[in-house]
Amino acid sequence: MLLVMLLCVSISVYAKEKLIWLTDDQTELVNYLNDEHVSIGTDTSKLVIKSLLKLYDIDIQLVQVPRINALLISSPNVCTSNRIKSEQRIKENIFSAPVNLFPSIRLYFLDDIRYVQGRDLFKPLLNQKGELISLALLFRTFPELVLGVSKGRSFGKALDSQLNTLSQKNILIRAGIGRYKSLTKMLFKKRIDFLLKFPTELKRELTYTTGKVQISSLAIAHSAKYIVGHIACSQSETGGRVIKHTNKILQQLYRQAKFYQAHSRYLNSGDLANFNRYYQEVYQTPVPLRPPINE
Repeated sequence: MLLVMLLCVSISVYAKEKLIWLTDDQTELVNYLNDEHVSIGTDTSKLVIKSLLKLYDIDIQLVQVPRINALLISSPNVCTSNRIKSEQRIKENIFSAPVNLFPSIRLYFLDDIRYVQGRDLFKPLLNQKGELISLALLFRTFPELVLGVSKGRSFGKALDSQLNTLSQKNILIRAGIGRYKSLTKMLFKKRIDFLLKFPTELKRELTYTTGKVQISSLAIAHSAKYIVGHIACSQSETGGRVIKHTNKILQQLYRQAKFYQAHSRYLNSGDLANFNRYYQEVYQTPVPLRPPINE
């Protein structure tokens, strides 16, 4: 009897705390747990998750964004990756230090879109830096065109504010699993006219596209140079512990070449000089271009 009690105590001491990790990307159910290189968001998050698995029993679940938002408030042991901070989300969740950074969102469109053919009409929409002055001006000028948007996705405070001013006739909102790829396909098939995307996302999706697609993009004035993603957890004791452990893991990762490469492998060489400045600014550490001997 004593032996059984000691065994039960031993098991309870070493039992890992249960943690539910939510994602809206079906591929991450597998890719978070393998060694494949997939994307900045997946590759950086899996480096953190790999370390957290030593401490927690993590159950990765596929959930749509609106449900993720709700569970992060209602459940005490829920976390998710690649979360952009907003004023409302900070009130509802606990956020980690930066986990990944992406060159800023751009507005993408096909080269044969109607308004591009009229270059003289297009010029007044741009500032001296060649940036789109605003989404509102774009759709005042071309009220018949449509922007595709993923339901529940935040693009940061500045762009979210611009989106909120647009007429519903100029926005097509797509929900459901696989909506990111679906919106890109809709753009390629000319079912929508514009799409807001990170450059790395579009580069990845173009690799799966058959046939030649001529696509252009614009930076949007007053939007951030880059977007920072975080891990967010429930405002609970469990959530606080996970974020504390996550931040310790991140402070080590920032100085490791594998973490830098989890970003840089998805960027064009011409974008690396700017990205290296962003890396030092966000992570407050020199760029770890060379891996340590023992890495």
